[in-house]
Amino acid sequence: MRIVWTTAAALALGMLASAASAANIDFEELTFPEGINHVNGTPPPDAPVGTYPSSFVSGGATFKNEHVIEQFGEFFYRSWNGWAYSRDTDTTTPEFTNEFSAFAGSGAGGSSNYAIAFGTIGTSRALELPPGTSPISVKITNNTYAALTMLNGNQFSRPFGDNPETEPVETNYPDFFKLTIAGLDATDSPAGTPVDFYLADYRFTEDNDDYVRDTWETVDLQSLAVARKLVFSFTSSDNGTFGMNTPAYFALDDLLLTDAPLAGDLDGNGFVGQDDLNIILGHWGEDVTEGDWTFGDPSGDGFVGQDDLNAVLGGWGQGTAPVPIPEPATFVLLGLAGAGLLAMRRRQTK
Repeated sequence: MRIVWTTAAALALGMLASAASAANIDFEELTFPEGINHVNGTPPPDAPVGTYPSSFVSGGATFKNEHVIEQFGEFFYRSWNGWAYSRDTDTTTPEFTNEFSAFAGSGAGGSSNYAIAFGTIGTSRALELPPGTSPISVKITNNTYAALTMLNGNQFSRPFGDNPETEPVETNYPDFFKLTIAGLDATDSPAGTPVDFYLADYRFTEDNDDYVRDTWETVDLQSLAVARKLVFSFTSSDNGTFGMNTPAYFALDDLLLTDAPLAGDLDGNGFVGQDDLNIILGHWGEDVTEGDWTFGDPSGDGFVGQDDLNAVLGGWGQGTAPVPIPEPATFVLLGLAGAGLLAMRRRQTK
């Protein structure tokens, strides 16, 4: 009978298991015009004054940017922010003209292509995930221009670790450059728990521990599993009259995605039903970790209440109901019944 139990249990669990598909957005399918190593939707040279939004798509995700052309007297001024894709490899030129290079010298894992982000990536230029997907992780590193500015300073920024405004000059200043990744739902409301990643950190007691990132690092995004879009913002210790002095760039590659969870499927079994409702009721009125579905907070506000109940009721019955796994005693009865039927058949054939 032990063989019957083991085989039957494995079959039942196999029916329950769902192979969630994973996708990696690595930008390698994107192409470049001849002689060009980066693309950010730049308008043609003769474009008139105006605002020019554009975008590109990689792996089903949408990356937006915006160019602005302004005129001041006889002069025209161009600016942009948002996303670009690049294959530049310059890790030594500290000028603004080198704004499309990753400080790691290539894409993640030595690949060719990657993305560059410039400026705060807010709602209007949010990274839009492919429909039905959920973020798992992403690889991040510094942009060369930003990294060399933090290391050496320039006409707008001081070197990290040095504060010339102190007397004498402080050489162990606790500088930092932080990237915050947050999520939005389909209505552009906050979704999930934001993730902080330090592109540079000089707040350590020992100078040898201070760093400016020069390698690709994996950032866990599972706390943003319910997000449909990702937004990015910066915080720096080096600020001036007009805001942050640190150049607002970073490089991104290998955005790993999986199938998005069903709205209201708190236990992750692929079906919204009584078990999910029980999770809500079991934690009703409690303060929990923001966005922790396992404790009943699909709304992401850190409190289990009406909004979370509405999420479960709104998805009620969606998905595929799990196949019940019979209790061990059931397998015993099925085994006995099978043995009895076999014995009867043998008697009938004699």
